[in-house]
Amino acid sequence: MNEELQKVYSELEKQMKLRRQRAEGTIVDVQVGRLCDFIPKARLRNPDRGDLKAIQLIVQTPDQLRVKKAMVLSCHPNSALMKYRQKFGKFPEIGDKIELTYDESTGFWRIIL
Repeated sequence: MNEELQKVYSELEKQMKLRRQRAEGTIVDVQVGRLCDFIPKARLRNPDRGDLKAIQLIVQTPDQLRVKKAMVLSCHPNSALMKYRQKFGKFPEIGDKIELTYDESTGFWRIIL
């Protein structure tokens, strides 16, 4: 087998192995805005919520991809932001390490809260 092709297949095997387990990601940016700044109103389940204040986490995955997670600024215990605070004892900051899992059905990394 071609040496270059072998390298490509080897790298692919590493990525597949990595995606079969939970991994650690790093928050590389936290943006502040309205929910519709991060998610188009047409994609929101309730378009009336588009004007709510929100933050967006940008997380770098182990395979150098970036995951975005929008969180409404809410103090409700079931909100993503409060789940984050409950799990980590603080609000999200750049440099925080968080747990990720790879969803085979969608092909995307997901943040575990």
